[in-house]
Amino acid sequence: MKNITCGQKEQLSVLFRRGQLSGLPVRNPAKLSEAAAARLIAAAAQVPFGTYRLVSERMRRRLLKLREGKRVRFEDCELEFMTEDIAMGLFWVAGRREYRDTAPALRMLHQRVRKMVAKGFLEYIPNWEICLLDAEEADRLIAEGERKVAALLEK
Repeated sequence: MKNITCGQKEQLSVLFRRGQLSGLPVRNPAKLSEAAAARLIAAAAQVPFGTYRLVSERMRRRLLKLREGKRVRFEDCELEFMTEDIAMGLFWVAGRREYRDTAPALRMLHQRVRKMVAKGFLEYIPNWEICLLDAEEADRLIAEGERKVAALLEK
């Protein structure tokens, strides 16, 4: 069984950067067989451009920081072909491990934080971060937003 060729690895990289590849079925691309890589390339070529989102540089830095803190495990070669969906899953895992001793925020608190962000009373917070809030953090953000609303009403 032959291993993936350099040309095939480059084709996979191009397909991934175009958003046509959702990642690899193995952790290390060098472990793919030539035939498996050919099937993956053929299947990915049929996927429309931009179907999968790449990990942003900000997310990449945060993931590396979480890995340094031993809160998630992944290899550098996995990060090379990681989509945003997979990264979000890693953030969720890291967040849940970190907050085991705290109460998670209820859905109602998440919704209040989202509304305050949408109305401009709180700075932008990505939805995945809102989903990881514990009850204490959500209450703190809501209180901050309510202070801003009260200050606006006093004017």
